[in-house]
Amino acid sequence: MLGDRGVDVHRPHLDAVPDADIEAAIAILTDMSYYNSGQDCTAPCRLMAGPKVFDDLVSGLTESVGQIVTGDPFAEGTAMGPVISERQPERVSGRVSRAADAGAGVTAGGMSEVEERLLQ
Repeated sequence: MLGDRGVDVHRPHLDAVPDADIEAAIAILTDMSYYNSGQDCTAPCRLMAGPKVFDDLVSGLTESVGQIVTGDPFAEGTAMGPVISERQPERVSGRVSRAADAGAGVTAGGMSEVEERLLQ
């Protein structure tokens, strides 16, 4: 999840809820994080998840995000179009690179063909 905001604290810490529905959390987080190509001021960019749910949450989010169809926003079946400008893919890529350099694991990613054309 990307963005300029702090920890998404308006959602409970998932380890603190013994019967938390991880599948529902994954669906909600995917929708919230990638709505409007992730370029929404309310999109969560960080999530606190404890060791009891971390692996399931990461693998579930990776699978869920991998199913998002990117491309031409006017094409049937496309769920997420390109980002707003030529500069934005570079900004997003920079955030991912800095997070990885700081020790974060990157489990999904890449640009759509539309975004790659924007960089050309």
